[in-house]
Amino acid sequence: MNVNKNSDPSKANMLVATFNNGVPIKDHKINVTEDVLLAGSYDDQTKTALFLPKGDYEVDNNSIEFLPIERPSIKICIKRVVNGSLFGNTYSYTINFCIIIPSPVLLKGAVGAIALNPNFSLEEMNRIKSSGTADFEVNEDTLVSQDNINFTLKKGIYKVNSDGTIYLQFQKVN
Repeated sequence: MNVNKNSDPSKANMLVATFNNGVPIKDHKINVTEDVLLAGSYDDQTKTALFLPKGDYEVDNNSIEFLPIERPSIKICIKRVVNGSLFGNTYSYTINFCIIIPSPVLLKGAVGAIALNPNFSLEEMNRIKSSGTADFEVNEDTLVSQDNINFTLKKGIYKVNSDGTIYLQFQKVN
């Protein structure tokens, strides 16, 4: 899903979300069952993030228009040392995972998608860019606890996009 500002000046506060998985949405309507955090919308100064509100949306050309809501949010950063092999080359580096979640009042049982943007070195980014995508493995479920918030980072293999972003989906806050 790509989210952009509406190009219509009369709808300046509206955003447009385009579903780009290549499959047309046939019902011309979708139901969003819970508010969805918009990746990249966190503001460090105001400590808020933008969300796609839950509800029913009309689909036009695989896109929906919506007015985002702003919510108090928390940024939790986790430092990890990563060792492994990528396309036959060994690597070792430290990354900081920064996870944006709604404030604790709204957290219980939340599920969603998270975009992580670790600080890869220039050499690591060049390897990722030359391959298009790379794998990032989390070897075991990892419970992260900070500021009375428990977050489970699930075991699995995740894709690193050519821009260095890692997308983790359906992580649960306890």
